[in-house]
Amino acid sequence: MLFAGIAVCGLTVASQATVLNFEGLALADYGDIPVAYGDAYSPTYSGPGTLGLGNGYTPDIQVGYSTVNAGGTQTSDHLDLWTTNYGDLNNIAFPVSNGQYARITLSPGAGKDVVLNSFDFGSYQDTARSFTRLHVLDSLGNVLWSAASLSHPAGNNHVTHTPALRFTGAITIEWGADWDLGIDNVNFDQVDTVPEPASMVALVAGLAAISRRRKA
Repeated sequence: MLFAGIAVCGLTVASQATVLNFEGLALADYGDIPVAYGDAYSPTYSGPGTLGLGNGYTPDIQVGYSTVNAGGTQTSDHLDLWTTNYGDLNNIAFPVSNGQYARITLSPGAGKDVVLNSFDFGSYQDTARSFTRLHVLDSLGNVLWSAASLSHPAGNNHVTHTPALRFTGAITIEWGADWDLGIDNVNFDQVDTVPEPASMVALVAGLAAISRRRKA
């Protein structure tokens, strides 16, 4: 695949987009975000909660949530929700245990790439805090994107990070280890995978052979 194992940043693509804004889940603080939230978002989505619609739908992308320890071992198969007081954000996701790391994984189906456009972070009680990690990983744990700064400023506001990263295969946003830093408005697309050059050559050759047989 042309983009397998390759992150392409700064892309502008005609695409479809879904926004994980964690709305409509009817959860109290510390509520478990449903594992199916955001999966295969389409006009007939019947999963939990509501989502924001960016450029369109993402019916070929599955969303996963987990909390892991410093070594990457999963300790919970979900993230928790908090309703208010993370800067100016409402309904944010954060790791289940303080001192651990949250993960959101976006897995595209066959023939599709995932494009991670942006996401927002807020800090609980508007306090200046720092990440130990804020990056995007591939399925092998390779870092595809890292935040330019691990500091989050004080104030009733939020910070938007814009990886603009396209990838063939699953990608994971990982952050922590302070659960007082919460994520919101995860904006991602799906686009058609571009065939690798060898496949394109074979396709052209096959079409040419068909054309010759028709003329014979």
